[in-house]
Amino acid sequence: SDVCSSDLQRTIYDPIKRDIAPFDREAVLDSVWVNSRGAISRFDRGSIEIRLMDVQECPAADLAIQTLVIETIKAFVNEEFISFQDQMKWHAEPLAEILDKGVEKAEKAVIFNQEFLKVFGSKATSLTVGELWKHITDRLKDRIGRTQGLETIINKGSLSTRILIALKGDYSTASLTKVYRELASCLAENRMFGRQ
Repeated sequence: SDVCSSDLQRTIYDPIKRDIAPFDREAVLDSVWVNSRGAISRFDRGSIEIRLMDVQECPAADLAIQTLVIETIKAFVNEEFISFQDQMKWHAEPLAEILDKGVEKAEKAVIFNQEFLKVFGSKATSLTVGELWKHITDRLKDRIGRTQGLETIINKGSLSTRILIALKGDYSTASLTKVYRELASCLAENRMFGRQ
């Protein structure tokens, strides 16, 4: 484990530290935390952390998403969507296909799997991921409420979508810096990005 940890330090963390140094004049960034990936080795815990969700622009957004996901999971556990036996009949392949489309196209990914949509009580032949989350949100509204964070995400899209809209196709350093300074302000002020 020490060998793995030192290899990780040498091949991952040291290059990250070197790359961020020009932008981290006060040395506040930690290369371990900057190394935010889908799968992260956690040698100190003897595990690999797999992330499907990440932090958003502010705590209000994080809490809104977490509340929605937690209440959706509770609904599955309580068999509100389908029975436990029917949940166990699902195979990884169709779910992985939906996940992969979502990773690529965010809320605009189209789900054509009607059996999957039926799980959530939808009779549609297809829905975008965003439309499905709106459907789930409407179904669970008594438990999750309608926070500004959730409203922004459902009506204006994921953070990545809102960042792309703000960039307007200009991926220059100046444009990226302007957008990410605004994101930093959103974090400091606990407000949603692209709300206006």
